[in-house]
Amino acid sequence: MKQARKWAAADPHVVKDWIQENQSINQDLRVQGAALRARARDLEQNNDYVSKWLALCEINTVPIRLQSKVRTTRGKLDTRINRLIERGFSRWHRKETCSLDGRLNWQEVQRLVIRSVARDGEVIVRFVPGDTLKLAIYDADWLDENYNEVKNDRRPAIMQSIEVDAMGKPVAYYLSEPSSSPVFGSPQRRSYERVPASEILHIYKPERPNQIRGSTWMASVMIHLLMLHRYERAEMAAAEFSAKKIGFYRTPTGDWLDDQTEGDYGLPN
Repeated sequence: MKQARKWAAADPHVVKDWIQENQSINQDLRVQGAALRARARDLEQNNDYVSKWLALCEINTVPIRLQSKVRTTRGKLDTRINRLIERGFSRWHRKETCSLDGRLNWQEVQRLVIRSVARDGEVIVRFVPGDTLKLAIYDADWLDENYNEVKNDRRPAIMQSIEVDAMGKPVAYYLSEPSSSPVFGSPQRRSYERVPASEILHIYKPERPNQIRGSTWMASVMIHLLMLHRYERAEMAAAEFSAKKIGFYRTPTGDWLDDQTEGDYGLPN
């Protein structure tokens, strides 16, 4: 009997409990995105490996300072223009003029952005024009995964709080402050602010085509990190318990054993 060629990994009899159904990345993120973020944040707070990794992401990614490299038509560095740009940027990068809330300077904004992307999978930067351009940073919770609308004649398509056109290009973002006390299974009503996509920089790493939201960079190793953390704590607890075990020898007469004094102390020969 002729046997058909097939991939062994696709054989349902090899690993029966291995997932076989397939769905879009956006559907996965809509259902599981919030849980992934919550667990990633727990690892950040309680796992020393994750805490150190996030710190290294900041250190190895954020540049120390801006260097302007404007050149003249002859290809040489324009020292005067570069100096003016660097001086202007040096005045802007302070926390009073850089961030909308006046709490973060340019270096701290970059560190917060890279940490948020690595931990949550995405971060939203909003450009707020005024006397000077200011930046507002929002974490992924400000985009409600449950706000979805099907396109019709009266309204555009909205996917997880992101309004998109017919080609899937973001047109606007609906920002909503996360509820402090959500009811399980019945989300509280949230108010949304529509912000044009031209004012938003949505930073995330796409892993599949047409992906509109990001997922934590730790998604594939989170279970291993959790199991390793629990294993190490169990080992330390066992070692501590063993170190606390104490034993005593007591003679039948109750006397102390003394090598300098003869006597059997009631001990058998």
